[in-house]
Amino acid sequence: MTSEVVEDTTDQDVFGGVDSHADTLHVAVISDNGGHLADAEFSTTAAGYAAALAFLNAHGQVRAIGVEGTSSYGAGFTRAARSHGHPVIEVNRPDRA
Repeated sequence: MTSEVVEDTTDQDVFGGVDSHADTLHVAVISDNGGHLADAEFSTTAAGYAAALAFLNAHGQVRAIGVEGTSSYGAGFTRAARSHGHPVIEVNRPDRA
């Protein structure tokens, strides 16, 4: 097993991607050139939303967050992100057909 050391990214622009579910949020951090930086899962609670936003902010300057389900499972996170000044973009769920 190898371990990769990630460079300090606190000054770079990043984007968030959130896959929302009833009990959890899966949050990914993407660099401004499209590279995957990190991902983690959080609970759909006020504490989970705060932890998810802190996770995103720890990786750089958040420019926008794409959220699947801004009016359903992702509504709570969307409100929390917008209240912290983050632009949120609705991401459509893929067609399962």
